[in-house]
Amino acid sequence: ALQSFRNDCMKAARRANGGGDLVMDDATEEKIGAYCGCVAEAMQGNVQPAEIEKIGRGQASDKTVQLMSRIVEGCKPQLE
Repeated sequence: ALQSFRNDCMKAARRANGGGDLVMDDATEEKIGAYCGCVAEAMQGNVQPAEIEKIGRGQASDKTVQLMSRIVEGCKPQLE
């Protein structure tokens, strides 16, 4: 589930940067990889595997959604 999340994160970040699903330039890919890695590592240490699967299905608990928001905010500097 965590690897699937990381793959989805990379695709979403590429789309957000205007690249669709295509691999972007090396510098952008490095930033995206660092960001998605940061989020995945934080999830692994703080979110139960069953909840990670629920995130992918859009069924995560409110507590998990709030935690994910904090994780995402904490990892945003990786994109700069």
